[in-house]
Amino acid sequence: MVAAKEVLEQEDVARFTMRDVAERADISLANVQYYYKTRRATLLAAVIEGLMIVGGEQDMKSPSTRSLLKSAEALAFRIALRDHAPFLAKHQQ
Repeated sequence: MVAAKEVLEQEDVARFTMRDVAERADISLANVQYYYKTRRATLLAAVIEGLMIVGGEQDMKSPSTRSLLKSAEALAFRIALRDHAPFLAKHQQ
């Protein structure tokens, strides 16, 4: 998932696509979709790959580290909102 991590470092979470990952890895889109069935799964794999690398980095102030952490934070927020939207809608009266 190095390709997905690299795409995530360059693109905002909202613009991250499985097609971009396939192009970066020089494989077919179908191949990416075979292993990672959804965009969300691909994003999470990219974030996990990035966090494994970040965990070993000495320089937590590097631009790539900040970008990755910002993307991970944004992704976690979006997932939380989406997963909790039905609950919030039901109890928002």
